[in-house]
Amino acid sequence: MIEQQTPEQDSQEFAACEKQKLTGTEKAILNFNPHTSKISFALFYAQLISRSVIRYYAYGPDLPSWNLKGQILMDILRVGTHEQYKLTDDDLSTLDIYAYMRIRRQDDSLSFIINDDIKGLVVSENCIEVVNDLTISPLPLFDGLCKYDAKLSESGSPRTVQYEVTSTPDLVKEIEEELGLDHDFDSILEARPLHDQEYIVWHIHGGAYLTGSPRVYRQLKRNLSIVTGLRVFGSGYRLAPESKYPAQLHDAYITYQFLLNQGFDPSRIVIVGDSAGANLALALIHLLRMLKLPTFRGLVFLSPWAKLFADGDSISYNASYDFLKMDKENPLYPARLYLDPGMPLTEELLERSKDKLISPIYGDFTGFPPMLVQYGDCEILKSNIVEFVERVRLCQKVSANKAIVTRNSRYSRLTSNYEPLVTCEGYKDMPHMFQMVDHIDPAKEAIAKIGQFVKNLTNQDFYDASDASDASDSRSI
Repeated sequence: MIEQQTPEQDSQEFAACEKQKLTGTEKAILNFNPHTSKISFALFYAQLISRSVIRYYAYGPDLPSWNLKGQILMDILRVGTHEQYKLTDDDLSTLDIYAYMRIRRQDDSLSFIINDDIKGLVVSENCIEVVNDLTISPLPLFDGLCKYDAKLSESGSPRTVQYEVTSTPDLVKEIEEELGLDHDFDSILEARPLHDQEYIVWHIHGGAYLTGSPRVYRQLKRNLSIVTGLRVFGSGYRLAPESKYPAQLHDAYITYQFLLNQGFDPSRIVIVGDSAGANLALALIHLLRMLKLPTFRGLVFLSPWAKLFADGDSISYNASYDFLKMDKENPLYPARLYLDPGMPLTEELLERSKDKLISPIYGDFTGFPPMLVQYGDCEILKSNIVEFVERVRLCQKVSANKAIVTRNSRYSRLTSNYEPLVTCEGYKDMPHMFQMVDHIDPAKEAIAKIGQFVKNLTNQDFYDASDASDASDSRSI
């Protein structure tokens, strides 16, 4: 009988110094990356994949609906997040979090997703120069950051915020035929409205505020462009721990102002945010409402990280299935690196995290735009996602099943008097951000549902909540 071995055990075998006294940095690096050379890297993953295949056929998948590719992928992802060494605040004196993050970003387990030659994708890379009105602080929270930006702007070397405009060849051809642009690809990929009736998708990427960029999510953005028939604007932001809160929210606000300056109407923008990107999008909307600025046509959130210090039963009962790890006692816990990197965990920090601009779940959702929320049934954030949706629904004054948005609704109605329609879909046996793995059927279904939701908001005369919530193979709460 073949002995079943877990990904945690796989990674432990490759920790050569396991019994030695290690610094906090060494422990962190070995937790994330148990191989120390290219050869050991190849051997490690070859052995891991072999064991995944053997386990799959000998014992079956970890969850019934996982196919072999899904099982292998999950085993690979979990290696980088399941700990060999328990890191605590006692390790802070020997833990260089900045050195660890540099190594992690160079060798992230998700790097295989990046593909610069994605079939059916056209994309332009650019950046926002933080100059002129973009250096003006909208409230005291950003005063220090804005003074720094103004100083850089005055020096002639302004700070920049990365963005991409993504489309597909078919959509480009359709736009050319409709607008007569005569194969002007540059115009189609500029961050400017093609006409005053254009809708766009604005994607804000995840990565726990520690990793990620618009480039990493090109495959997802291509898929979003295909199913929505819209151009996709994807923005970046400063990453923690080098830049802590509120730098990321500041960049999202700058991007919002940039889009307005370029001529985009917020009522013709649909936000898509995944994980930390959903957290940032929600925080941005809370901020815009505080500033009495217009928000968006609709919202799509994939595995939203709505409560920074995650809790709930799913953290324990889904721990063996999901690839995320949520341990607030670990000084490398993303929320701690985002808010107060390198410092011990305190009750004051936990209380501070309940600010609605940090953990948007604690905000008021009355008057929010229509919303689609998707999550995996086996992800550890499930409990908080369900709680988030319930909190949003508690803010509704009109039943979601009876509310209708007309295509010609006035913008002021959407942002002020309109109550949110919330569609929530849970996908059986799926982990965090399963939509990124687009060769599996649940991911294909979820992406198609996003397309249906966005088209209902932007292209049809009426949007009825009961239509979008009719997911045949998903479970709604």
